Amino acid sequence: MAWSCDSNKSNNAPKQEKADTTSTAVVPTVSQSDSTQLPTAAKSLVLPNYSVKMFKKGDINQDNIEDLIVVLDTLGDDDMANRPLLLLKQDAKGTYTLAARNDKVVACKGCGGLMGDPLAGIAIKNGFFTIEEAGGSRERWTRYVTFKFDAAQNTWLLHRIDEEMVDTINEKNNTKKVKTTKNFGKITFDKYDSANIN
Repeated sequence: MAWSCDSNKSNNAPKQEKADTTSTAVVPTVSQSDSTQLPTAAKSLVLPNYSVKMFKKGDINQDNIEDLIVVLDTLGDDDMANRPLLLLKQDAKGTYTLAARNDKVVACKGCGGLMGDPLAGIAIKNGFFTIEEAGGSRERWTRYVTFKFDAAQNTWLLHRIDEEMVDTINEKNNTKKVKTTKNFGKITFDKYDSANIN
């Protein structure tokens, strides 16, 4: 089963978020279509020729200050273009800085196939953040990619990947997969690429 850029994907939102491994509480996601909805101090960090697809406020580095996770879309009609995921840290004075960027975490707009954009949400909780994606037609899939802040290294590490596929015709084909550091080792946020994780 291919989990990105597959024609058998949908935009069905996942039922739960996976911002940490112990809680199943749903955390509301804030979606915005342009940078005018971002805090003023963060607008200058939106890349040229991109718009804001989605963002989420929350403490991503456990310093008790609210930060931002931002997903960008390219301007134009290229549905297969990479979508930068920005981690923006805020300091005590309200200034945002780019802490990390990855263009391989969020699937492209066209990677949901028949059901459209697979990006379903962002969750932040207890030092973890999760990118939620869903798709499918007959085969409905969900994927949660979770990162955890590592204070010792002052960076974010891939924590786990949860994937599920439900065959709406034959439930015997349903699958669930959970991958952890036992499978993929230590991967920093900026180095993550789903194509390199088996």
